[in-house]
Amino acid sequence: MAMSAPTAAPTAAPHPRSQSRTALIIGFVLVLIGGGALVSELLPDFDRYVPLVIGLGLLAVFVMTRSYVALVFAGILTGIGAGLLVADLWPGTKDDGPGAVLGLAFGFLGIWAVSWLYRLKEHHFWPLIPGGILLLVGTGLVLDLFDEDASRWVVPAIVVAIGVLVMAAGYLRMSREATPEG
Repeated sequence: MAMSAPTAAPTAAPHPRSQSRTALIIGFVLVLIGGGALVSELLPDFDRYVPLVIGLGLLAVFVMTRSYVALVFAGILTGIGAGLLVADLWPGTKDDGPGAVLGLAFGFLGIWAVSWLYRLKEHHFWPLIPGGILLLVGTGLVLDLFDEDASRWVVPAIVVAIGVLVMAAGYLRMSREATPEG
């Protein structure tokens, strides 16, 4: 009995409208990036706004497409851009570090929140990890602006408190699982 070679299932050709939409999105992103680079060269005082503008542009792409990749890059760039702007408001310092780190932290936390609100299938907890770490580091940097010793005590205390909360949640979950339903 002769066996025939398996045939590949026919695949549908990409829809022309989807190809056009993709081209528009890619073109838009390239205009944002190239425009940002030009602004940075022509108007150096405005270069700190470039990440925010690109991030907001990518956020618009996300709103139109629900593309998780656009959301991730939008969160990161918008967070950094907003953090740089907030750093300008810090009293008595020209240090961008705390603002940029906290902005990036809120960018990651925003990725998690928006994907949860939009009920995206790609919604996962992963943005909470870098977001939480950056939030702690940024908090320490802000505390160092006001009192150099404060972050040595406050940040570890926050980590301990989070650890206690995680253990309490695990204990409560274990006690519910061990209780027989009746």
